[in-house]
Amino acid sequence: MAVAAFTRVEHRVAGLAAHAVPGNHLAERLESRAVEKHLISAYHKLRVAGRSEPAASSPALPGPADA
Repeated sequence: MAVAAFTRVEHRVAGLAAHAVPGNHLAERLESRAVEKHLISAYHKLRVAGRSEPAASSPALPGPADA
């Protein structure tokens, strides 16, 4: 699965996004201004078009409490 190719930060960002954590909360949670960059990279590795599609991979991604 493409999730194995994620960096540590991509894994956290994609996991939070897959569990519907809003973008502004992602940035606060990760203390990063590069959240969008990591999301785009994660989507590319998952071969998905956008935020709604990574939910299919959510069992392999951390949830809000884990990230």
